[in-house]
Amino acid sequence: SVLLLGDTGEDAQRTLLRYEGRIQADVVKVAHHGSRDQHDALTQQLGARWALVSVGADNSYGHPASSTLAGLNEAGAHILRTDRHGSIALVPQPDGALQPWVQHAATREPEPTP
Repeated sequence: SVLLLGDTGEDAQRTLLRYEGRIQADVVKVAHHGSRDQHDALTQQLGARWALVSVGADNSYGHPASSTLAGLNEAGAHILRTDRHGSIALVPQPDGALQPWVQHAATREPEPTP
């Protein structure tokens, strides 16, 4: 399952938990480029194996926030970031597992990932 958080901030994520109850996802698209405006309880509850962060390299906002990355690490998620990995896809395998695929824009060569 996938949870796409778009630009939801901490308050909206808190409201989502309040109205939807227990939410779990295999993959989470981290909200707002991984800014620090995240609700830690949602991050922990999701139990996502994969966290996707769409963020520009060396952006002036400092995204993704170190606190957001720390929370995702603590929750046990494998973090894939567009600023480091380039293009990202999670490809379904016959056994149901998701295989990450990345391609750096500079090289255009796919590389193996965790």
